[in-house]
Amino acid sequence: MLDFVQFVKRANSGLNKTFFKIFLSGIVLSAVVLIDQFLKYKIRSSSGFFVCNMGISFGFEIKNILFLLILSLFFILICYFMAIKKNNLLFLCGMTFLLGGAFSNIVDRVRLGCVIDYIGPLFGFFPIFNLADIAIFLGVLIISLHLAAPRLYNSE
Repeated sequence: MLDFVQFVKRANSGLNKTFFKIFLSGIVLSAVVLIDQFLKYKIRSSSGFFVCNMGISFGFEIKNILFLLILSLFFILICYFMAIKKNNLLFLCGMTFLLGGAFSNIVDRVRLGCVIDYIGPLFGFFPIFNLADIAIFLGVLIISLHLAAPRLYNSE
């Protein structure tokens, strides 16, 4: 039985390195989805403040939910393959947060027909959001940093 230190040492070569990155990103992605879904469950079951958002970001409405689901799943698959092909730790980290948030919101759409938003506005003009939205924003920010200065943030 390997301990964690030996597992990490073995992960530093070739195929093991790629597997290790995908394994860790899977853990982070799962954590984002599970924590967000748990918070949504607790807020709904305790009659806390939440909004059932039928639209997409910033309250924009889309009438055809099936189109939105297919588009979201297509986007998730493209992002997943881009992250694996790119083989860059920072890019993979950004994609992991982005995909975790997107997948959690898709789970809501399939289960409830809407996305549960539960974090109230910090400022009067800001829309209500959830942890998945924060993960999506963080993922886009990390990917933007990588794309804006690839040499500065070039990490394997």
